[in-house]
Amino acid sequence: MSVRWSIATPAGRAGAIAAIAINTVDAASMDRVLASIGFDAVPVGQSRVGSIAGVDLGVVARWSPTRTDLMPHGGVAVVRAIAAVLENRCGASTALAPLEMYPEASSEIEAHALAALSVAPSARAVGVLLRSVARWAPLARSLDEADAVEPSPHGASLRRLLDPPLVVAIGPPNIGKSALLNALAGRQAAVVADQPGTTRDHVGALIDLDGLTVRYADTPGREASQTGGPDRDAQAASDAVGSQADLVLRCFDHAAEPVAGPPGVPSLLVQTRMDLANAAPDADVRTSARTGDGIAELAVRVRRALVSDEVLADPRPWAFWA
Repeated sequence: MSVRWSIATPAGRAGAIAAIAINTVDAASMDRVLASIGFDAVPVGQSRVGSIAGVDLGVVARWSPTRTDLMPHGGVAVVRAIAAVLENRCGASTALAPLEMYPEASSEIEAHALAALSVAPSARAVGVLLRSVARWAPLARSLDEADAVEPSPHGASLRRLLDPPLVVAIGPPNIGKSALLNALAGRQAAVVADQPGTTRDHVGALIDLDGLTVRYADTPGREASQTGGPDRDAQAASDAVGSQADLVLRCFDHAAEPVAGPPGVPSLLVQTRMDLANAAPDADVRTSARTGDGIAELAVRVRRALVSDEVLADPRPWAFWA
């Protein structure tokens, strides 16, 4: 029996619900797969709720005679356990092409776009992907045909719409870096207190900045490393995070100078707590988490530094599957 499966939700990441797509060569094969995981006689166009292979309670939806989606809880361990059952009981493999996942697509390129849209974390990715599909339509329908077309040279930058880039905030302690993260995120993503060293290790969050989802890391103040012990270890870990960043925010306020960023990593100089003092003339962006001043501007500046307006306006098609 030829059975293939793929994870239709972001692989390797926990979530509320996962979607595991199963394709078979014929309806009888799908019936056998469903029976092997505890779901007998699921008609096309209907769904069932029950224990999926004895692993987790979930929904099974049969879209066509040869396509079914399993929707358990989205824990990584749950998905791995169900995948192991599919492989061991059904001989299923993961070689599922986008056209098999999305048979409604009019071309191989459109199928890849639908696969990318299903997991795209950034709001801006939607419009860019749809425009790119339209630009490919008169040029190529398959990936082989696309090889003969010169795509946008900004593929690495545009890829950040699909793979969230890393933004790291660095600076002295007690200058409002954690409050800045909370203001950008629009929620309590970091602990805020009026004392140095509140952030002992880097704090990470996925946040939307002007339509671009980024992995944002708030690091402990540099002076906290002088106390030794755990603080020094936390600072070393934060320095390692900063060296891997796509963009560093060098934060400072009226009472503390900015610290140097990692060599070779692009950066923005960000003044915090501007409500307590005059605006610094050398800052790229001036912000106040308390009043909200400069927060929207910072989000735009970060997005433009990572995926510029010029890149988004490039009329050439994007080879987003690369």
